[in-house]
Amino acid sequence: MITYLESTYESRGASFTLATPVLHKVCFNHYDRTEVMKWCEQNCKAKFYPGPSWAGHFFEFEDDEDAVWFALRWA
Repeated sequence: MITYLESTYESRGASFTLATPVLHKVCFNHYDRTEVMKWCEQNCKAKFYPGPSWAGHFFEFEDDEDAVWFALRWA
């Protein structure tokens, strides 16, 4: 399930609501990054985002379940 954060903005007398997915950050140990990416492509239902290699070893997930399965497999 994807959890959304809703924010309401006003501009020129009109208001609109923007819903953005709440990302779940999961760190993983030092594995082959290519292997981890391949696993995500095969197993994740929603979008996921690998962290830049200079920032550490982590992925961020839109789907709550994807984050849990990733943590169980790689963390």
